[in-house]
Amino acid sequence: MFSSKAKGIEWSMDHDASNAAVLVASEAHTITLALEGLLGVVFTIATLTDEALDVGELESPKCESNSMECSGQLALLCMALVNSTWLTILDSLSFILTRSQGEAIILEILKGYQAFTQACGVLRAIEPLNSFLASLCKFTINNPNEGEKKSILQSPGSKRSETSMDQRDSIILTLKNVQALRTLFNVAHRLHNVLGPSWVLVLETLSALDRAIHSPHASTQEVSASVSKLSRDTSGQYSDFHILSSLNSQLFESSALMNIAAVKSLLSALHQLSSQHISGSSQLSVQQIGSISFSVERMTTILANNLHRVEPIWDQIAAHHLELANCSNPQLCNMALNSLDQSICLVAGSEKFQGISAAPHQFPESHLVKESETVSFEYAVLSPLMILYSSNKNVDVQMGALKILLHVLERHGEKLSYSWPSILHMLRMVTDASEKDLISLGFQSIRVIMNEGLATIPVQCLDEYLSIWYSEN
Repeated sequence: MFSSKAKGIEWSMDHDASNAAVLVASEAHTITLALEGLLGVVFTIATLTDEALDVGELESPKCESNSMECSGQLALLCMALVNSTWLTILDSLSFILTRSQGEAIILEILKGYQAFTQACGVLRAIEPLNSFLASLCKFTINNPNEGEKKSILQSPGSKRSETSMDQRDSIILTLKNVQALRTLFNVAHRLHNVLGPSWVLVLETLSALDRAIHSPHASTQEVSASVSKLSRDTSGQYSDFHILSSLNSQLFESSALMNIAAVKSLLSALHQLSSQHISGSSQLSVQQIGSISFSVERMTTILANNLHRVEPIWDQIAAHHLELANCSNPQLCNMALNSLDQSICLVAGSEKFQGISAAPHQFPESHLVKESETVSFEYAVLSPLMILYSSNKNVDVQMGALKILLHVLERHGEKLSYSWPSILHMLRMVTDASEKDLISLGFQSIRVIMNEGLATIPVQCLDEYLSIWYSEN
């Protein structure tokens, strides 16, 4: 429409106009008026919701309590408006966005998406919120499903199949994709405390983005034609990927600002995303491995940024690592053990752990026999190692658990207190092992204790330690 105006072409209501340029200008003007009217409704509802928030009729998404109550005349009006309009607004916005190619109109529509989605979140209108999130995610990244890939692989002609597979693996983010992703990040940051189970919708998209960022066949539309054969690391023209990668990381780093219920919801969603790709088969696709890896890495990021309040979230993180370590897929086992090593050492090296473990190293003798009754956080941090070694019969997993224990003793042994009975019980089990590699790793831990840890072992544990020492020798 603006292009026509610049050329002096005015719009007309005359449908019989013979001038094609006038007809195009008229259609553009009609569409623009319709979109402005639609967005007017959207921004009115969003503004009214903000006003209800300002006068205290609604709780801010940043509040700790995260109440679901919607009280007050203005808040009830907003909820009624959302319930009566969201289906029409969603159908209209998604239809126009699907057909739109120009940057200006795409940005305007996405502003409408963001405003209405955030209003739904503030109002705790779950069904509209999830529907708008799901619709927004559809405009981010389009990945072929496994069935499409198999049909390509099975098609006749190997060369043709290989070429098709390369094309199918190629990911080109259009301007619409990039802006939709930015909008999704904006919504997630604003609503992180109220998304709850809706996090799964966001995480599925971010996992796909992570694969695209690390794919050698991915590019943005702006540069795909001119530098598609150049390395993204050397071309210097992939600012969109760098920005999206940074936004992806910042979202999980900002978990330190979320309330603890929101952090737990985010961890649960990551667990769900990962678990849905774990099957009884040891054969997993690259996409499945990528989604699981994404979940594990983001859990570690969340842990690293929440060490000041690690106690309420540790069990969720440890449980997922144990689930992966018990999988039949060796790649998942190694992934779980490496991440568990990093996670335990992060917690053991934190100031919070130092404070928890600063108690006197004295406790009743019953703890030597009933170490499973120990409920201290220190025990909870190291208990995954005891569980893996005692319950998993895979020698590689047992060796992984012993390696992690060795790292903990070498780096943070002086901080240990309540977990010594369990550690010694684990090393006692190693003396009964038939595998030489297990015995060797166990002896390394015993030697570290002898050289650096005897001063910190509780008096009640010294006899047990010396007994293990003699058994190993």
